[in-house]
Amino acid sequence: MMAMIQYSLEKKLNFIKEIKFATIEHYTKNKSVWAPSEWGTLVRNARTNPGQIEVLNLQYSEFLNWKEFADSTYSSNLKSTNGSIIQTSKFRYLVFKKLDNGSVEVHTYFSFSSTGESSLLSLKKKSKKKSVLTQCYKRHLMISLQKRNDLFKLCNDSIISCSMKVV
Repeated sequence: MMAMIQYSLEKKLNFIKEIKFATIEHYTKNKSVWAPSEWGTLVRNARTNPGQIEVLNLQYSEFLNWKEFADSTYSSNLKSTNGSIIQTSKFRYLVFKKLDNGSVEVHTYFSFSSTGESSLLSLKKKSKKKSVLTQCYKRHLMISLQKRNDLFKLCNDSIISCSMKVV
């Protein structure tokens, strides 16, 4: 995700200078999602103090392979500018700032308060060659016949509600 935000700030978002990003609170734990159409509602409700947020449903062709892009661009060990290794699982709050020269600096916070101590990430690219974004999926993803039959059985047994049935 960091590669996606940094790429967007550097290449696509000309008028945005700063993006603040926090981990989603624990609202999403132990929630049942019966259909893809429910993901938007789950994301909208995941924030305890939501502002205006718009969730866009994407088509399969709009998913880009950000993992491959990030792996080819950045090293697996993130370091701060003082040389200490930073664990991404400890992030709670990130601030991406676009500098006047077009580069992006990333400040990491380990609590939800932006007033706490932060670390400035040292983002050095892995290689000099340009990384290219590719599409994740070339066609619709298929499910096996066994999974399809299991889904139909769940629908017929009313475990999955009728409103979620799509034929």
